[in-house]
Amino acid sequence: MSLFEIFYTQEQLLDRIVLLEIIVPYGDIFEGRDIGLLFDCIWDEENGLGLRLLNEEVTEVGYQDVAI
Repeated sequence: MSLFEIFYTQEQLLDRIVLLEIIVPYGDIFEGRDIGLLFDCIWDEENGLGLRLLNEEVTEVGYQDVAI
C-alpha cells in the first residue's frame, strides 16, 4: 500500500483517517454555523487533516490548522 494512492471509495478514505476532535467556536466569532473537524491520517502524521464547515458545507480542507 502506497501513502500516495488515489481513494475511489469512502471506505478507502475512512480506513486511513481517525477523528480526533470536533471544534465548535463561540457563536459570535464567525458568521453562520462554523465547525472544525480534526483527523489523524496516514499520509501526514505530523500535521494531520482538518476540515472546516460553514453552514454545513465544507469550506476548507488541509492541515489541522484550517479547522482551528
